Amino acid sequence: MTETKVSLFAIRRKALFAWLKNDFKWPLVFAVPAVCIVVQILSQMNFLKWGDSSIHLKQYLEIIHPALLAGFTLVGFAHWFKHRVYASLWISILGFAFFIREIHFEFSDFIMAGIILVLFYQAYKTPEKLSALTQNSWALSLLAMGFISYFSSEVLLDRGLIKQPFQIYYGSEEWKLPNSSNMEESTETLGGIFLFLSSLVHARTSKSSE
Repeated sequence: MTETKVSLFAIRRKALFAWLKNDFKWPLVFAVPAVCIVVQILSQMNFLKWGDSSIHLKQYLEIIHPALLAGFTLVGFAHWFKHRVYASLWISILGFAFFIREIHFEFSDFIMAGIILVLFYQAYKTPEKLSALTQNSWALSLLAMGFISYFSSEVLLDRGLIKQPFQIYYGSEEWKLPNSSNMEESTETLGGIFLFLSSLVHARTSKSSE
């Protein structure tokens, strides 16, 4: 039993590395630092008062991001309802999990994490059910970029992994990256854009029922 699990893990890991090497659209990764740089420059210029307070930019992005997640969810569900493609239902449930977190009620983070763990465990065990998505390099790359953008927003910017070396260098825990809140919200919204585009590409290229 243990050997079977190890063998399955090795197969999945090999497939993942092969996909990253051959099919992942690596130029998309540059979108994250590009957005951060543009937002930083515009904030320094006080474009639309972004430099005065993060509220000016944040108040718009807090509307745009949930709308993108709702679109991601609805496109997936509509495609599943029409064509009965399992990957579309998987996308719809994933979008619902992210949307739950945006509502910000008690335990919303735990519910989101639980749903995502179940979805990815299922994808790990039966990847053939998601073939309509996994065999579409653009849709899957865009989906992966959604997670990369969220990681950049939550871990690197919000939780401060970027600022910690500077805090050590300057010897001050008060030091923070200028306009970091603007960049955090922007990269989070970028993640929503990638997810929404992923659902659109998937729906456009996957028409047959499973």
